[in-house]
Amino acid sequence: ALGLSQLEMIEQFIEKRKDLVKVYQEKLSQIRGIRLFSFPSQKIAHHLFVVQIDFSMFKATRKTVMEQLHQKGIGTQLHYI
Repeated sequence: ALGLSQLEMIEQFIEKRKDLVKVYQEKLSQIRGIRLFSFPSQKIAHHLFVVQIDFSMFKATRKTVMEQLHQKGIGTQLHYI
C-alpha cells in the first residue's frame, strides 16, 4: 500500500529532486576542484548527485572530506573508483 501511494506521487518527487539538482549545480559549479556531471537529455530521477573531487587541490583525503560532510549532515557514497 505504501509503495502504491508513493508511486502516485512519483512525478512530484522527481520535480523536487530536479529543483535540488539546480541548487547543487548553481552552488558547486563555482568551486574549482569539483567537477559536476549532468544528464540533460535523459529523463532520470536524480536519486544521486554525482561529483568528482580533486582532493589534492583541497589538500584533503577522500576520507576526511566524507567525514566532514557527514558531520554537516550530508550523506555521501563512493562509486566507481
